[in-house]
Amino acid sequence: MMPIHDYITFKPEPAKSNWILITVQPATAILNFDGEDQPVDAEGTYMFNRPLGRYSYRVSAPDHVAQTGTIEMTGLKVEQEIKLTHVIATLKVSCENSDIEIFINGVSYHKGSRSVQLMPGTYFVEASRDGYRTWSGTVTLKTFQLRRYEILKLVAKKGDLNIMVTPLRSTITIDGITHTETTPVVVPHLIVGQHSVSISKKGYVTLTKDVMITEGEVAEVTGALEKSNVEPFTVKGVSFNMVRVDGGTFKMGGSKFDWEQPIHNVTLDTYYIGETEVTQALWEAVMGSNPSYFKGDNLPVEQVSYNDCKTFIQKLNSITGKNFRLPTEAEWEYASRGGNKSRGYTYSGSNTLGDVAWYDGNSGGKTHPVAQKGSNELGIYDMSGNVYEWCNDRYDKYYYEHSPSRNPRGPSWGSSRVFRGGCWDFDAMFCRSAYRNHFAPWASGRRLGLRLALQS
Repeated sequence: MMPIHDYITFKPEPAKSNWILITVQPATAILNFDGEDQPVDAEGTYMFNRPLGRYSYRVSAPDHVAQTGTIEMTGLKVEQEIKLTHVIATLKVSCENSDIEIFINGVSYHKGSRSVQLMPGTYFVEASRDGYRTWSGTVTLKTFQLRRYEILKLVAKKGDLNIMVTPLRSTITIDGITHTETTPVVVPHLIVGQHSVSISKKGYVTLTKDVMITEGEVAEVTGALEKSNVEPFTVKGVSFNMVRVDGGTFKMGGSKFDWEQPIHNVTLDTYYIGETEVTQALWEAVMGSNPSYFKGDNLPVEQVSYNDCKTFIQKLNSITGKNFRLPTEAEWEYASRGGNKSRGYTYSGSNTLGDVAWYDGNSGGKTHPVAQKGSNELGIYDMSGNVYEWCNDRYDKYYYEHSPSRNPRGPSWGSSRVFRGGCWDFDAMFCRSAYRNHFAPWASGRRLGLRLALQS
């Protein structure tokens, strides 16, 4: 007998319902299926079982174009993705003026010519810039429209500037641009707002002021430039400054060692002294060689004897036609103490040595580029520390006991020469403005350099 299932045939009936899987974008869209809003998950998906047939749907979301359609259920699972299109219009704003700020319905957008995406509608557009009159207008955007919107050129608000500064024919610079006219002059039609004005002339200290220009009014800059205490020089492409030290009377000497005593009054005439120690770049420009142990154009020259310095100065004077020299010991100390602007510091420019000097406590065992530390009251650098500096005077331990009170030039006899200032590998005691020492004129070393002087 054959098995019963060989005689029976099963005929499956068609499914009367099946699954519908709909995914919408954006995921926040509202899905209305067959007249009823249906929830979607965080990924914008809705899955449900429905009988066979035709169904309608509508998907909508703010700022998007809604979509409608039908889904035919024929017994198979149906999957459908519905992606809405963003309702966006583009407003492209441009203006002849640079660096303008655009406001649309009071909200700041971009500066200059930019494209801004917005919803369809009517907008209030403003353009502004400091010192100019604000421009405004309205624009209407349609769905998907690219609208080019040109803003009229902004009109500047202006005022004048009257400059009455002496000496006459001083150079005028406004906001970094040199004016064609010199003082005195009225500069017309400046845009309102704050402007940086500089008045300069060779041999004088530059005057810089911030000036506020008001529409329809005349602002003024008045006064006189002060004589500069700095005289610039350039030798074979190397520049350096000499600082004027106005004459005066000061107390010379100190109390730490007997060769610094007695403290006594000294009166000096006006002279110039180097803003910095002589650099290796200047020495090489004059001499054609560099004897220094530590190498670097802006490092102080060292390993130079007193005799070497005299040869250097002789050649420098031949090149410049000037009468440079080494400072006297009194000139050196007066300048180190800040001249007639002295505040009585122990070191040159401060009572805190590390603020103004390279010495054994911070140098790292080497010299450093000039003018990296703070200056003293006269704007002179490194008179404490970095390298010792030769002076012109012969050395006499007891010279202070009988030295003249006016413009002392040192003793007329003595085999060694004075040096001053402390250096990179000596401690604070030797960096005081009062400290003095001496060497043979032929001696040199990596601690010894020089600073120039020049008669006023």
